[in-house]
Amino acid sequence: MKTWTVGVDVGVRSTHRAEVVDERFEPVFHARFTTHPEAIDRFLHELASRKPAEVSVRFVLEPTGSVWKTLAAYLVARGYAVYQATPTEVHGMRAAMGHRHRKTDKLDALALAKLPAVAPERIRPVLLPPDPRWEQLQRGVRREHKLARRIANSTNELQALLDEAIPGLASLFPDPAQPLAQAIYRYWSHPGRLARQAPEKLARTLTRQSGRPVSVEEAATLVELARQAVALGRAQEPAASALCREIACELRLFNLLTQEQRQVQAENYALYRDLDPQGHVQSLPGVGEVAAPALLSLKPLVDRLPKTRQLRAYSGYVPKVEQSGQRVGHPRMSKAGPAWLKRILYMAADAARRVDPQLAQVYRRAMMEKGAPHTKAVCAVVPHLLDRLFCVLKENRPYEFRDLAQQPVERTEARALAQALAVPEEVRRRLRVRQKAMDQHRRGPSRREGHRPEGPGDPQRERPPALSVPMQTPGSNALGIERVARSATRGPLACKATP
Repeated sequence: MKTWTVGVDVGVRSTHRAEVVDERFEPVFHARFTTHPEAIDRFLHELASRKPAEVSVRFVLEPTGSVWKTLAAYLVARGYAVYQATPTEVHGMRAAMGHRHRKTDKLDALALAKLPAVAPERIRPVLLPPDPRWEQLQRGVRREHKLARRIANSTNELQALLDEAIPGLASLFPDPAQPLAQAIYRYWSHPGRLARQAPEKLARTLTRQSGRPVSVEEAATLVELARQAVALGRAQEPAASALCREIACELRLFNLLTQEQRQVQAENYALYRDLDPQGHVQSLPGVGEVAAPALLSLKPLVDRLPKTRQLRAYSGYVPKVEQSGQRVGHPRMSKAGPAWLKRILYMAADAARRVDPQLAQVYRRAMMEKGAPHTKAVCAVVPHLLDRLFCVLKENRPYEFRDLAQQPVERTEARALAQALAVPEEVRRRLRVRQKAMDQHRRGPSRREGHRPEGPGDPQRERPPALSVPMQTPGSNALGIERVARSATRGPLACKATP
């Protein structure tokens, strides 16, 4: 059956540009229209009058802003097949057409229309969830992530302002949400006022303001830091009072963002309980009230993915391989994947390796056999957690904990087995020292210390020795990482349905 392709360059605040090509991908006509039902219907009527009756039509869009969703939903409701392509693919197609250094609405629309002729596998159908609650959940998850980023930025701003007022004080209160930190940021950010306080009186005042006991020694440390700030000239007026007002203003913004985040998290979890009343997703290790709605929002995507490796690729927790001839680059973490999903998966994997023995085994092998630091070891756990999530969502069944011999165990027993596989603190310390040395080796000697970067023979740039730690795994039936990965998709599955 012959098919015409319509490439639409979506305009966020301007008109949309459409290029129509026939079955031989030759241009037929072009048009412009706006995001109004009458304008879209006029374009569709003109398209229907020009094409033969036996020819079908498909639309290819580039996801620009949020306008493309409205346009795609309207076209799908009219019975048209709608596909999407990433900006990177559109740029590559435009370069293949000989316009690498040109970008216009016409070229973008034509590149979208001709992309199926060159790489039909690179266009993906736009599948809208039938239930609008899924769109509501996805929007709430993204909103919670944006609030989390704003809270992190506000926290950094508060710490920078407090360090400017009283150097060294922010390191004692890294979390502004704590009651004692709230009292310090709100009432005691002026170095002159804090330096005049007696430690005994200050301890009683902070105890009353924060609701937790504050010792005299802690209060004396705060007074000493304030006196040092006064000696450095940080108590001069009116600059000191202006800085205190700025800290108070930033603290109010921080509290407002935190309150809004809690409300959004509560709304997301209520919607999660409505969409997953059996709590299958929350039965996964490391998944709580914040991560469960985010991971459940992947269900419309998982329903149309045939294999778990595609979910791994979507998340971005896959190595980026660079190979050319005999040169093989060092594998690094891919930049693909949405940021909100990467954040949730990392937090869930860090908690899951403490309660699931199989995931604890993956984490232990990454640190003790491969010498990976904590962050890299947690990232190695994420793909295995994704395999279990894929199974839970695809087969709609709860997760079942299993030991290293694939035997079902209770959650409490699984936690005990995972704690037995914990990495010793001595190994963690040595890995931190080694990672710090490797980072210094990559950066080279500091110019601030009066050194100049030398050649490869410089003894200061010699690569630190590899960490050699004997593997001591309790039991003789330990599974390898490869077997754990395979067991997530076939065989005696770790998320086998409970009777």
